[in-house]
Amino acid sequence: AALIAAAVLFAVEVLVFVTSSFFDHIIDHDEAYQALNCRFYGDSPMAMLTFAIGHGWTSVFGATLLSLRLLARLCYLVTVALPLCYFYRKTADAAWTFLLGAFMLALVQADHILFYGWDVGAFPFISALLVGLLCYLDRPTVARATVCGALCALMILSRVTTAVAGIPALFWIIIAGARRSPECGPWRCAGGAAVGFAVAALAGMLLLKGSVAGYMAAWNGDNIISGHGVGDIADGYLRSMKFAIRFCSSYIGYDVQVAALCILAVAARRYGALLCGAGTVFLSLKRILLMHSGFMPMYFCFIVLVLYAPLRSLFGKEAVRVDRVRYWLVIVFAVLFAIGSDSFLMKLMYFYSVPVSMLLLWRWRRGFLKYMFIMFTVPTVAYFACDRIQ
Repeated sequence: AALIAAAVLFAVEVLVFVTSSFFDHIIDHDEAYQALNCRFYGDSPMAMLTFAIGHGWTSVFGATLLSLRLLARLCYLVTVALPLCYFYRKTADAAWTFLLGAFMLALVQADHILFYGWDVGAFPFISALLVGLLCYLDRPTVARATVCGALCALMILSRVTTAVAGIPALFWIIIAGARRSPECGPWRCAGGAAVGFAVAALAGMLLLKGSVAGYMAAWNGDNIISGHGVGDIADGYLRSMKFAIRFCSSYIGYDVQVAALCILAVAARRYGALLCGAGTVFLSLKRILLMHSGFMPMYFCFIVLVLYAPLRSLFGKEAVRVDRVRYWLVIVFAVLFAIGSDSFLMKLMYFYSVPVSMLLLWRWRRGFLKYMFIMFTVPTVAYFACDRIQ
């Protein structure tokens, strides 16, 4: 029954997600700008690989916004599918895989950009690097380190600002993983990652511009969009704070959701299933009948997933131990997209790390965490489904 319910929830969310705002006649100015970058990808060094993929896609499927919107949905589905496949391979739990998949897509639909551009186009490469590093940590080898280096280079070509945190994180994780294994020395693995990075970066530059010099020549002031320069970082952080305050103080959608979850946390041991069911029904009806915003408290969810294990260790009677490298990997990949951006808090992305977080917290899957995912996912999916029907 749990498997069927989770599968139906996931199928409904996939259908709603793919069709959401797909045929909208309203064209956001950012969407139009990103579409033009796909046409002239050689003059867009900040995300040349992303726009080159968009250019190739529109060459085959038509140079229309509908075509690029379809590509954006496919990018998100690939981004979600990669860590979910890793999660299922580790747990063999289909019900949890479907539930997390529905949560991830609902989170994307509620809080993320849905048109194709340098945000969406980079997500598959970030997700692939995350899964690659997890596979490397499972069994560190030079070959896997080389693949991770290549994936890191492709990620940076798809969105250059990811290099700020991506390159240090890559070599830190490669060396930390190698120290755990007698089969692979730290410097051998780091060297393999460097070779993979260099080869993939060189190949990418040659394919995109024909030469390294041509790629470097694209880096000039005329090709950098105004409003996203180094001088705008201070203003961007100020806008990020306003954005965070607006989200955290909003009472249009999820104030009751968070309050219900806090009550559930106190009484989860005895009345967890009953409270979760009643709360989910109430919140779903509230969203459907009042048609409130579909936003989800993404910062709250991230904080819960990151602090759950440390807080249990601090206030509980058990000594909680989690893999520190994987724990920090989740945090690094949440800020990977944000560091280097002029809007830090608006670019915190962690939806692709949710399965990794649950692997770290797997022993507590039957209680509070399960209820949290259900109470956040079902009402949001119900809202978007009713919105699509209307």
